[in-house]
Amino acid sequence: MSDLGFKLTSHHTRPVEVLITEPITRENRVAMVDWIFAMGGKAELCPDGYEVAFVMTTDNGERDASYGDVVVFGTRSELYPIHADVYADKYTPVTDPGYGADLDG
Repeated sequence: MSDLGFKLTSHHTRPVEVLITEPITRENRVAMVDWIFAMGGKAELCPDGYEVAFVMTTDNGERDASYGDVVVFGTRSELYPIHADVYADKYTPVTDPGYGADLDG
């Protein structure tokens, strides 16, 4: 690689356990927005017929949460939507959940 003017090194991320919702659907979007508020977050439903289910306020500004996306509740209580393909590439289910295991429903 050519001289970048800075050092670039490889790193692994630490394994952490986060809570992830089921994919957003037209049937569960209202319940998810209610859950986001209950967890201390903010979200606003989009009108029926839009590709986007709701808009969430995240630590990095407003983010669209589309149908098929999932919502992550992170280790620092941050909430953010991610696309299903990113979820499939990055996350695997925990077989023996500890963190937040009793927060279902």
